[in-house]
Amino acid sequence: MIEETATVIDCVDSQARVEVQRRSTCQSCNAKSGCGTAVFSKTLGKKVSQFTVENSLDLSVGDKVLVGMHENAFLTGSVIVYLLPLITMMLFALLGEWSAVLLYGYSSEAHTIVFATIGFIVGLRVISIFSLRIKNDTRYQPIAIRKLNI
Repeated sequence: MIEETATVIDCVDSQARVEVQRRSTCQSCNAKSGCGTAVFSKTLGKKVSQFTVENSLDLSVGDKVLVGMHENAFLTGSVIVYLLPLITMMLFALLGEWSAVLLYGYSSEAHTIVFATIGFIVGLRVISIFSLRIKNDTRYQPIAIRKLNI
């Protein structure tokens, strides 16, 4: 289970809205003084993520809570969001290249680009459908593990 400390910012019925401070990996990197990513991270400042968890721990506003998400859900979501559009884009680009050779007798870069763009859009649409399907699936929802005394 992937765990993170969060702060409760709102409680409504059986739901608690929590806020998590996003952390950069730059603090643990030896090259942070000469790295463009570290400079970029400092420039943008600290970012926060907000989401809702089931209030099974009798949480109230201001409480610190340990929230978690199953690794499988995190990995599946990451693969779908990051890799699927790239894979569909490349497959459609290959299909475009192949179809251009069949239609015109030669390779057409414009044809390949159009097909790659269509493939990318198809990948984004699949992400949208996947998101709707898992919206209420408890395996993909973060959970409140325990209240922290900080």
